[in-house]
Amino acid sequence: MIYRKNLFNKEDEDKFIKEKEKGDLVELYLFDEITNNNSKVEALINEIFTDKNSTDIQKLYAYLYQQEYYLSISKLDLAEKINLDLNEFYNKKEGKSIDKSYLIIKNMANSEFEIMKLLK
Repeated sequence: MIYRKNLFNKEDEDKFIKEKEKGDLVELYLFDEITNNNSKVEALINEIFTDKNSTDIQKLYAYLYQQEYYLSISKLDLAEKINLDLNEFYNKKEGKSIDKSYLIIKNMANSEFEIMKLLK
């Protein structure tokens, strides 16, 4: 798993909430030092998926963050399902609403998942 630890910043949180930047909020909560913030992640990810205004890029990152979330709470079975969903989504959208340069996101998610399977 890629280790990133950001210090929580209330000003960033307020800004992301005000600007309705759900993906940025997910990243802030998932990678900060406040473990209680992780409980906010899943609902925000679901909002990204159900928001008709979410772009396919935002949804791609939502899949990535959802996989990260499940790996962080040792739910390998759910992370595997999301990894499959991420790959299916990317393959369907590549070259259309998702540029091929985002292949690195898919590859990173796949590599991370395979490494975590070996470590469990």
